[in-house]
Amino acid sequence: MILLLSAVALTGCDTVRAGTRCKAGAAPGRDATHVLFCQGGKWKRVMTIGQAADFILGTIPGAVTPVNATATVKAGDQLSLAVAFTVTSRTGKPLPKAKVTLNAPSTGAGLVPSAELSGVTGDDGRVWFPKAVINNALGSFTLTAKVDGSDVAGTVAVTVVAGEPAAITIVSGQGQTATVGTALGAPMSARVTDARGNPVSGKSVGVYYSGGLQSGNPPKAVLTTDANGVVVTTLPVSAPTTPGSFPVYFEVERTSYFATFNHTVVVGAPSSITPEGPSPLTAVHDQAFADPLTVLVKDVYGNPVPGATASFTVVPAGGATAVLSASTAVTGADGRASVTATAGSTVGTYQVSVAAGSANSSVSMQNT
Repeated sequence: MILLLSAVALTGCDTVRAGTRCKAGAAPGRDATHVLFCQGGKWKRVMTIGQAADFILGTIPGAVTPVNATATVKAGDQLSLAVAFTVTSRTGKPLPKAKVTLNAPSTGAGLVPSAELSGVTGDDGRVWFPKAVINNALGSFTLTAKVDGSDVAGTVAVTVVAGEPAAITIVSGQGQTATVGTALGAPMSARVTDARGNPVSGKSVGVYYSGGLQSGNPPKAVLTTDANGVVVTTLPVSAPTTPGSFPVYFEVERTSYFATFNHTVVVGAPSSITPEGPSPLTAVHDQAFADPLTVLVKDVYGNPVPGATASFTVVPAGGATAVLSASTAVTGADGRASVTATAGSTVGTYQVSVAAGSANSSVSMQNT
């Protein structure tokens, strides 16, 4: 009947009179107030011209209106209920059973190509697209919903943002070496991304060291990811006062995701020299000392300094002296350096001065 009514065109059909004879299959006619159909061989009034116009116009799409003019969705998510449209007829009433198809840009942020980009309006004229999927690109785009077979369409401004954090990876600052008690020489930076590799901005990242993540200590600093998902240390990160490995952890707060920066801390320069063994060291004149001249070299934090060159110099007194096996010795892993000595022929007490870097000391010697 809709097709027949459409054919009437209201102003172009033949004028007929109700009750008069007609041939079967005749096109609809009209009189001054009604649309007439040929039924049982006679013209019969079916509806008023106004009713016919409303009926026809009520089946023609008039507008597609978004429920919300804007929408924010996460990359890779389904549209779900984030986007919906209402289709109304030319008369402004909800239009049910209208097929609507989505269109989005083919590059950049948009939709994953799919057969699920169409939907059919319900009795309220509303349509959702729960199986349409946003692609992985971030940005903004215009989503168009168009009624099939017409030029009637509506749009929504869609902003695609990253999903929840799924990883944190090191960008720079890995593997530094610092002297005990000094700051690392370069900033550390890391990037937070979602499950699809998109940078996640505005997330808090805690910086932990001196006890690590499991210590229960609060973070030394809390950083916030920028638009590229990156955090960078801005304050100096001081190395501990003992040498060894120095891990620094960046943890995305309220998640289990963290990155570990593995640094190395080395001892400082010689700051003190401590003689070891008897004092004074005693030997019979012209004989070798039973104990070596041994010193312990430490840095300012009391750490033994390996690989330091210690210089030994005899300071004679009243003719008493000794002959050393070497004028220098290199400290071992324990920070100790040693030389041996042979007493001179003159009896008496004297010193052997020891220097390493800016540190110095002396060992008391006695020839008997």
